[in-house]
Amino acid sequence: MSKVCRVCNKEKKLHKFVALKSSEDGYTNICKKCHRESQKRYRTEKPEAYKSIALNHKYNITLEQLNEMKEEQNHSCKICGSSGELHIDHCHEEGHTRGLLCPSCNKGLGFFTDCPDKLHNAIKYLIRGGK
Repeated sequence: MSKVCRVCNKEKKLHKFVALKSSEDGYTNICKKCHRESQKRYRTEKPEAYKSIALNHKYNITLEQLNEMKEEQNHSCKICGSSGELHIDHCHEEGHTRGLLCPSCNKGLGFFTDCPDKLHNAIKYLIRGGK
């Protein structure tokens, strides 16, 4: 089966369209290629609006909430206190946002799979000097 993209007006096979359960045929009216190009234009032309939508979609927070978090943390990492680039840290099991971390601390938690026992063992290891 195929359908016509409403943007490029080309007939394409259904797998070339984004799936959408609520539509009659199960797909959007815009092909994946046109959708990607539209998203790219939107990111370029309206970066703040795009960032706000992305934050809401991925972390369920608004741009205003992100800015409030930055203010509350004095624009610094919640673990080591360094300033500069900050990443949103979130619980992978429950999805809630925990705070803003520098790239190193954020990756560190990821490497320890957010497991307190592993982090505690790493602390003991460091205190004992690797023994």
